[in-house]
Amino acid sequence: MVEKRMHPLLGLLWNQLMYAVVSFVIVTTVKAPWQLVFGLFFFFLYLSGVYGYAKKAGTGHQKSYSKIKPHAKFPTAYALVAIGYFLIPLGIAYLLPYEIVRLIVIFWEAPFFFGGVVTMGGFSVLPMTIFSGVIIVFTYLGYLAGVKQFSVSPYIVKLLYRPVKKDETDK
Repeated sequence: MVEKRMHPLLGLLWNQLMYAVVSFVIVTTVKAPWQLVFGLFFFFLYLSGVYGYAKKAGTGHQKSYSKIKPHAKFPTAYALVAIGYFLIPLGIAYLLPYEIVRLIVIFWEAPFFFGGVVTMGGFSVLPMTIFSGVIIVFTYLGYLAGVKQFSVSPYIVKLLYRPVKKDETDK
């Protein structure tokens, strides 16, 4: 979901909060096999939000009247902000090992809950690294898609709908 009136960095925060609330309610209440399915679904939605904000920035930067020219520093900044929204609460929970802090972090990290980032024994570095890498990739792909004016929609339409044959419409 892309909120067009909001600054992208605040939009990324809203994206994190929105998916944290929804996925916390759904992902943390279901059993193991469904937890993975719903977790991957909400993680994909989360990534589509990050992709959308980066694409919006890329689209705005490539316009002829824009004072900002496309540059790699913009998707890097968006990726660092999104990763910061992901990793800073984990760092706070690591430094303040209280149960209430841990519960707040579990709530905040709900879109990543299926990956086992927060465990009973602490935190897992491998899922943090993988999720951070995926966020970086989606941010750069979104920005590049915005700069190049690439959209996935025409390809999805071709997959979902088949062309109507002339003899089918003559009935």
